[in-house]
Amino acid sequence: MKAKLIACLSLLWLTRMSQPKKLEDVLKLTAAHTKTDTSSEETSYQPMTEERRQFLQNTLAAVNREGPIQRVNIILAKLHKYITENTGNLSDDSSDEIETLYEELEELVDWCDDLDLACDFHKIGGFSIFTLLQDSQNEGLKWRCGDLIATLCQNNPYCQEKLLAETDQLDRLMQMVKSGTESPLVKVKAMYALSCFLGGFNEGQDIFVKKDGYLLVFQAMQSGSNHKLQTKAAFFLSKLMKDGDKHKKNLTDLGCVEKLLAMVKQPHAPHHEHVFYALLELVTDFPAAIKVAQQPTLHMQSFLLDRQSFLQTNADAMEELALIEQLLQTIFPH
Repeated sequence: MKAKLIACLSLLWLTRMSQPKKLEDVLKLTAAHTKTDTSSEETSYQPMTEERRQFLQNTLAAVNREGPIQRVNIILAKLHKYITENTGNLSDDSSDEIETLYEELEELVDWCDDLDLACDFHKIGGFSIFTLLQDSQNEGLKWRCGDLIATLCQNNPYCQEKLLAETDQLDRLMQMVKSGTESPLVKVKAMYALSCFLGGFNEGQDIFVKKDGYLLVFQAMQSGSNHKLQTKAAFFLSKLMKDGDKHKKNLTDLGCVEKLLAMVKQPHAPHHEHVFYALLELVTDFPAAIKVAQQPTLHMQSFLLDRQSFLQTNADAMEELALIEQLLQTIFPH
């Protein structure tokens, strides 16, 4: 609900439309601008809870008073002031103030989901907040920073280029994923940020590869019980391969077929579907990877058939079964 509201208010400001003045109008506007094309039912407006009313009232008042850019500046200033004044005391901070900062940091993420506001975020110096958040030793600030970077950079070449040219975030995010001391959630969000930062961004990808980025992804995909990190890493690997055959060639030469197969041969886990997807992406329209996968020593075909049989009665494995069938047809077409 919060993200939908921010999106609607952002739309109003960017198109210079008049602001809604009543909370009920905000709810109707939010529903109208976020209704899916497939929706077959009329939107119903239900009475607001007190919590929702308070949130809407506070947010609408702030936006009406300040405007998006001014609002972003105020939040950035509050974050900077609180972090610098409480250095060394933030690791276990559970105060009302830190909870408010969490909410306002999430509000920043919502605002920056708009492409123009994301670019403006950089232009007003917003990127300087990243290192403060990451060095704060506060888990809630750190993982939300990952969300913020991901939102700013996703499908946004301007922010991708500026983040690479003007910050050390590529190194920082890679180190956070590798770190043995970061929390599982911080590592997941760092991988998510890397994926959005580098998606479709050739210059950044080239530097990432030179910094042993492939190894980082492989290690994350084998990160024990952190299935969310494994899933994010597999998804990122698939995105890289979609961006060009150079990645497929590099990965095939590095033994990616064998590595991915070894991963899915482990006891079945939720992230295996995404590993199968990465393997399918690698062999699709790439004969060199298919040739490796066909090697008798890998026993690829017999493994895929065995896994297919194992999952046959699992109602939650339909997508994974479809991927296995596609792999069989691609690698062993006859």
